[in-house]
Amino acid sequence: MTLPLNVVLFSVGSRGDVSPFIEIGRRLKARGHEVNLITHFGYEEIAKRASLEFIPVDSPEEYREFIADQHLLNHPRGVSEFIRRHSLAKIVRHYELIAQACQSRNTVLVTRDLFDTAMRLAAEKNHLPLRWVFGFPSQAATWKLRQQLFTDLLRSDIDRARAALGLGKVVHGDVRLEYPSGAIGLWPEWFAKVEFDLPFKVTPVGFFRDDDGNEGEIPEMIQNAVNKSATPILITAGTGMYLDGEFYAASAAACRSLNVLGILIAQHKEQLAGDYPGCVSWLGYVPFGKLMPQVKLVIHHGGMGTLGCAMAAGVPQLVLPKGADRPDNASHLKKLRIAESLPPPKWQPAIIADAMLRLLRSPEIGENCRTLAGRLKNTDGAATACELIERHVQA
Repeated sequence: MTLPLNVVLFSVGSRGDVSPFIEIGRRLKARGHEVNLITHFGYEEIAKRASLEFIPVDSPEEYREFIADQHLLNHPRGVSEFIRRHSLAKIVRHYELIAQACQSRNTVLVTRDLFDTAMRLAAEKNHLPLRWVFGFPSQAATWKLRQQLFTDLLRSDIDRARAALGLGKVVHGDVRLEYPSGAIGLWPEWFAKVEFDLPFKVTPVGFFRDDDGNEGEIPEMIQNAVNKSATPILITAGTGMYLDGEFYAASAAACRSLNVLGILIAQHKEQLAGDYPGCVSWLGYVPFGKLMPQVKLVIHHGGMGTLGCAMAAGVPQLVLPKGADRPDNASHLKKLRIAESLPPPKWQPAIIADAMLRLLRSPEIGENCRTLAGRLKNTDGAATACELIERHVQA
C-alpha cells in the first residue's frame, strides 16, 4: 500500500504547460495524497475545482510581463534572458513558496524542465525527492544544451541564488545540474521514441486530456458559423504569446482564398489586431474538446496540448511552428502522416492554401487520423504518471 504523500507541483508557462500538472494533482488527490500546486495566479479557480491547495507564483502584472516576453523563447539567445527575468531573478521568493508547501512529512517535488531551478534548490536544501515531467520530446532530447545553458551562461545567476539560500557554488559537471532520477514524458511512446543518449530514464505515458478545456459551451457565434459551414477550419496559436498576428493574418487569408470558414481563436488581443473578412474571430476561452471534432482541419502553432486534442478528434493538422519545441513536434506529426508543416518563410496565403487542400483531399491522411484517434481512445496517461510518482518515491 502506498503511504500518503505530500506532493508539491510547480509549473509555469502557457496552459499546455500547466494543465497536465493540474490533472496529475487531481488524480493524486483522488488517490489519497495531499497536493499543492504552485503556478500562475490565473489558475486558482481550476485548482480549487480539483481540490488542490493553491499557491500563486505571481501577480497579474508579473504574469502579463511573463506572457509579453514569451517571444524570447523562440530563439536560443532569448531563452537565457527569459530565464533570468522570470525565474532566476525571483528564485528566492519561489523557493520560499515551495518551502511553505513542504512542511508535511513524506513530501515529493514534481516540476517541469527549464523552470525547475527553485525546485532543485528546495530539493537540495531540504533533502527531498524531485521528479521531472517533460512536456514534449525535444525537452528531453536537448538535456545537454539545458545543462550547458545553466553551467555556462547562467552559472553566476545561480550562484547568487544559492548564496542567498546558504548553499555553496556550483562547480563544472555538478550532479545538481543533472537529472538524478526518472522522468515522465507526456506523449505516447509511438509518437516519439526515447532513443536519445540519456543518462536518466524517461517513461512516456501518453497525451493528457485537458478536462477543464471541455468546460462550458462553445460561443453561440462560433457554433452558428460552424453549423452553416461545410468546411470549418480552426486556427489557433495556443494560449501563449509565442506568435504574433502574422500567423493569424496569413491563415485567415488562405481560408478566404479557398472560400472556407476560418475560426480564429486567440488569448491575446495583440494577435487579432486585423480585419479578417469571411472568418470568425474570438478572443478568449473556447472548449477545444467540444469544438475540435466539428472542424475539418486545424491550423496551429505546434503545441502539444493542441496537437494531442486534434489527434484525439481525428482532425488533420497544418502546423506553422516557430521556435522552441514546436518544429520538432511538427516533425513527429509529419512522420505519422497526419499533418504538414510550414516554417515562417512559407507563411504565405497561397502556400498555406495549397497545403490545406492537400490535407483536406488526402484519403490516406484522413484514414491515418481516424486510426490514431482510435488508438488514443481509452488511454489514461495521468493514471500512469501518478503510479510512476508513487513508485519512485516508495522505491
